[in-house]
Amino acid sequence: NFMNMFDETVSSMSEEELNMAMGAASVVGSVIGSIIGARATKNRGGGGNSMITSAASMMGSAMASQAASTLVKSVHEDSRQRVLEREERVARIRRGEAVEEPRVDERERIIKDVFGTVRRVAE
Repeated sequence: NFMNMFDETVSSMSEEELNMAMGAASVVGSVIGSIIGARATKNRGGGGNSMITSAASMMGSAMASQAASTLVKSVHEDSRQRVLEREERVARIRRGEAVEEPRVDERERIIKDVFGTVRRVAE
């Protein structure tokens, strides 16, 4: 299934590949955050003050950059954990031990990943 293939691919990323992915996500997040920060001040009546707009743009850039980078790292760590759990499950089956079928709720998994990322960014 797609989720297993995704986890296998992401969990097998080298440290260099992970750092490159985090860097790319950080750049994209930075640009988006900068735009959102600048627009937020204009929508609140601060559009005439370029100092406030610039500060909001920089703050948005820094926050979104950190969030995007943290998201990539979080997804990588979660994928590694799921691969380890699957491998453990397969080993139990081979030993003849009883195992429960894993309950996969993709919506729940996505929500968990998002909240985990928000928590990590806030730390």
